[in-house]
Amino acid sequence: MPFLLSRLALAGAILSPVFAAQVHAQSVPDPDTKDILIVGQHAQDTLTTPNGTGSRLGLTPLETPATISVIDGATIRARGDLSVIDATSRAPGISNAGNPGNGGTALAARGFSGQGSVLQLIDGIRLFPAAGTITFPTDPWMVERIDILSGPASVLYGQGALGGAVNVVMRKPDTQQTHVEGEIGYGSQDSFHLAAGAGGPITERLSYRIDGSYRRSDGYVDRGQSRSHAVSGTLRWAPTDTLVVTARDDYGDQKPMRYFGTPLIDGRLDDRIRERNYNTRDGVIRYRDNRTSLQVDWTPSNAVTVNNQA
Repeated sequence: MPFLLSRLALAGAILSPVFAAQVHAQSVPDPDTKDILIVGQHAQDTLTTPNGTGSRLGLTPLETPATISVIDGATIRARGDLSVIDATSRAPGISNAGNPGNGGTALAARGFSGQGSVLQLIDGIRLFPAAGTITFPTDPWMVERIDILSGPASVLYGQGALGGAVNVVMRKPDTQQTHVEGEIGYGSQDSFHLAAGAGGPITERLSYRIDGSYRRSDGYVDRGQSRSHAVSGTLRWAPTDTLVVTARDDYGDQKPMRYFGTPLIDGRLDDRIRERNYNTRDGVIRYRDNRTSLQVDWTPSNAVTVNNQA
């Protein structure tokens, strides 16, 4: 009997490395296999996040009986969009109708175009066009996200929303931790961009956010230079758990490209003059904006919210 146990032990000692090698071979992926394993994280679902642009009832875009497109600021900056209107016109059914006469910010939607047909808002507050012109905001560095409500929105916002409404939500202070961001880029046509921002808590009740951005380009036609810079600052004060006071100031200075198009020769575009600028040499286009706002939000309960902005 001891001899039998010894033979079994010897057989087990010999076979155990073989079985271990087989198990190990099955657990290690074959380098020649065509299977690919992708690991990711669940991103924030905009369809199930309540959106105040399309409803005052706290509904999500999935629950709202309208078409709502949401473009977050990180996506805008990753795409390299140079202006807010460039980012907005990427949404389905929205096209760029900007020209120097309307401030370069007009949009078209569902057959309606112009500042009086597609409403533009900043943090839910409408912008009133002066002589059909709106020149703010333009720099996407200051943007947290853009909400596009397609279709008639006059029930929510009144006149001027036949084609839809675009709500630009600006960056807000982070009350939990401090963030510092920066961006620098250089591209074709001698295009250059430099931007930086920082924000976070100062005290338990007070927080801040500051941003700055500078852009320049020589353009794709002669004398097609453009320059712009923008600065913004926000201060958020929460004296109680139900009351929040937010003060914000935005400044922008733009010198867009002075170009109105190239004439056609015999009804066709001649490549020889495609890069020639026929605008007057002494023409000047400049937009300067300075917007200051003070907003008070009072939430006495989960069902009641009162806010006002001046």
